[in-house]
Amino acid sequence: MTEVAENVFLIELSKGNIDFAHSILVLDLNNSNVILLSSQYQPSKKITPRFEQNYHLGKIIGDNLYTAAPTETRDLLGLHILNEYSDSTAVEHIYINSQWYAYHIYGGVRHGECDCDQATYLKIKDDVYLLGFRELAVDVAIILVLDFKLMRNTGFAIGYTDEQWFSIPIGAHMKKINKRLDDYNHHAL
Repeated sequence: MTEVAENVFLIELSKGNIDFAHSILVLDLNNSNVILLSSQYQPSKKITPRFEQNYHLGKIIGDNLYTAAPTETRDLLGLHILNEYSDSTAVEHIYINSQWYAYHIYGGVRHGECDCDQATYLKIKDDVYLLGFRELAVDVAIILVLDFKLMRNTGFAIGYTDEQWFSIPIGAHMKKINKRLDDYNHHAL
């Protein structure tokens, strides 16, 4: 269990070693909310992405039964973020619309790669978001919790490469490169 934002915790429930299903829980103790995000790898699927991601919302029984639940959001659309994973590896993200984001990798084994992938954006609370990405170029899914107060992201890269399943914790320092499109009166789909 890792605290990924103030009183928000990320828990890896299953790593998918047997059934290619990876599950995480996000607990928002501020609002008594729970998100279960499942990523399912489908090796027999002929087209990419071979991952499907589904989320389910719940409540922690207690005092905050009437707080706002996490919801799909457009808050991030148009943002351009630089995620610095190490001194030698960074990844640009541009949140294009409600179903896609673009990335460009600097450094590391995938240096220079760029593409657009399917995305899901959930608002956990103000300045904290859960993102799910399903890559087209490789059999990888990404789960990230973004904390815009501390300007960091934390999550997992999961996938199947070279006939091996993996689940790797990841995290980066974030730098905002621009404003949202709505700040300029432009609106994405």
